[in-house]
Amino acid sequence: MVRLFTEGAGMIEARAMGVREERSKMRYALQPFTFIRVSLVRGKREWRVAGAEALKNPYLSANDRACRGAIVRTARSLERLIHGEEENATLFHLVTDSVTELASKGTEVAERTALFRLLTQLGYVAPNPALTLVVQARTLSDALEHLEPSMHDLMAEHIAEALTVSHL
Repeated sequence: MVRLFTEGAGMIEARAMGVREERSKMRYALQPFTFIRVSLVRGKREWRVAGAEALKNPYLSANDRACRGAIVRTARSLERLIHGEEENATLFHLVTDSVTELASKGTEVAERTALFRLLTQLGYVAPNPALTLVVQARTLSDALEHLEPSMHDLMAEHIAEALTVSHL
């Protein structure tokens, strides 16, 4: 079973048969944190992976251990926050951009900003006028450019409150 975050179906679990075998062509594509082009078939009870092609793996191309850690923590947060299959192209692009940026800028500030933007998009954080530019920025890099030192603590407070209230 693999967990996939897709643009068209949201977070799904799919069965991938025989991918651990040495002769499997999909085994490299279905590695954790890999961006893939995947063919899925909806069965009676579950999704099945019919084919997969690896595009890139930000985790493997990350600059250092801190960047890889930021990617892992962001992915784990997403698994806790996203439930069920629901199409959300905006969230998908936000996640792919954040993971790609964290591979090169795995700082605590970048990770916190990415998580704040994801929580806001998912509705766990109420809009705050002081952080509007950070939330509405097209990319994580743009959001980091708009970030002022006074916003760091404010974002941390909103994140802590959202996770406490939601029991995550």
